[in-house]
Amino acid sequence: MKKILFVLTSHDRKGNTGQPTGFYLPEAAHPWAILRADGYEIDFISPKGGRPPMDGADSASADPVSRRFLDTQEVQQKIGNTSTPVQVNSADYAAVLFVGGHGTMWTGDW
Repeated sequence: MKKILFVLTSHDRKGNTGQPTGFYLPEAAHPWAILRADGYEIDFISPKGGRPPMDGADSASADPVSRRFLDTQEVQQKIGNTSTPVQVNSADYAAVLFVGGHGTMWTGDW
């Protein structure tokens, strides 16, 4: 199976505002759904590893694609314990997707 690597942010605050942020759920969920339907395996990494902060989960009930993403056990296992970039071999992947969101704008910890 061909693999695609999704890069998620580890940044959890919007600048110095104190407002929470992270990767934007629909920007991960929608490409994931399309690529999985096309037969790709999706892996996730983040700069610090572990569980990256997520933004947009509060609106998932209105978005069936995001809801399915959140309800998929494999996704939760992978997102719950992301690797760091140095722990993966880029040659194993057909493509890399940098998932957007406000947190991504502050991700300078590569």
